[in-house]
Amino acid sequence: MIEFAISKSPDQDVVHNYALKKRKLTIGSGEKNSLIIDDDLMGEHHFTIMQTACSLIGQFSDDTYPSYLNEKLVTGIIVLKIGDIIRAGDTTLKITNFILRPLFNRQEFISDKCAEIFKSNSKQTALLSQIAEQISTLQNSGQY
Repeated sequence: MIEFAISKSPDQDVVHNYALKKRKLTIGSGEKNSLIIDDDLMGEHHFTIMQTACSLIGQFSDDTYPSYLNEKLVTGIIVLKIGDIIRAGDTTLKITNFILRPLFNRQEFISDKCAEIFKSNSKQTALLSQIAEQISTLQNSGQY
């Protein structure tokens, strides 16, 4: 489950708290997104938030419309954490919580320490980013 709050947006219909039971959430101004935001400064498919086995990943496009994570310009795949603030166009979103859950089958369980390990080890974080990119490629091709 991904929990976040949109605190500011020109699209007042989207300004509130969200708790979504999805592994992948696409956000942008285009009609094919999970969350459509009417913001002139947001790209058609601006960014994606996805849950992996041990973390929450943001995938930011590097198109005409920039994205900021905690006020730093970002592109590509980034490991997200609770409290991170994403600004896309004139819309501000804050990650308030995410609950890790098994991704492949009910027999799989994820250690509470898993996210902490990735946060504290840059090599593992880099590996996680590579895995997330591969999962995203598989999802986009319909193989996942």
